Amino acid sequence: MDQLKHRFIDGKHISLRRPTDEDALGFWYNWFNDPEVALYTGWWKPNTPNNQLDFLRSLEASNTSIVLIIEDKLSGAPIGVVSLSKINWVQGIADIALVIGEESARNKATLGLEALVLMIRHAFLCLNLKNLRGGFASGQEASQWMLRALDFREVGKFEKIFTINGITSDHILVHLNIEDWKKRNHCKN
Repeated sequence: MDQLKHRFIDGKHISLRRPTDEDALGFWYNWFNDPEVALYTGWWKPNTPNNQLDFLRSLEASNTSIVLIIEDKLSGAPIGVVSLSKINWVQGIADIALVIGEESARNKATLGLEALVLMIRHAFLCLNLKNLRGGFASGQEASQWMLRALDFREVGKFEKIFTINGITSDHILVHLNIEDWKKRNHCKN
């Protein structure tokens, strides 16, 4: 299938596009069967194509979530998803998240970073959101590096809330507001 017609946001190395039925029935559902993805997403049971298709249908009906497939422009392959969820339109707040599902792309942190940059820009400039929340398990170095590189500030933590591979970790909570983002990106009001 020609995914070019589904592109929503184009970046330098990646494109973000809406998920399709073919994605749900193909690669997307299986990303959540990967033990490494399950460790950090809290997915605890085998995923199925029908479960993923049901999730896609719920997204299509949602006014509070946006999930986009990340495609590597070089290979044309889908590598993960980036999302805004729990969007509160009145307060201008949303949660941002990233999952790199393709194992071969997990060592290419710049692709995940670019996906976050594009979604943040979309959130602040197109959706008029004012605040983005995120989080990561302490010791989850790639997520920590990306969110700190994008000037998310640590605002708190839930202590000893995750047990990953027998190691108890904190859930670090981070935040980025539009004013800080505009300063960093030299944007005018």
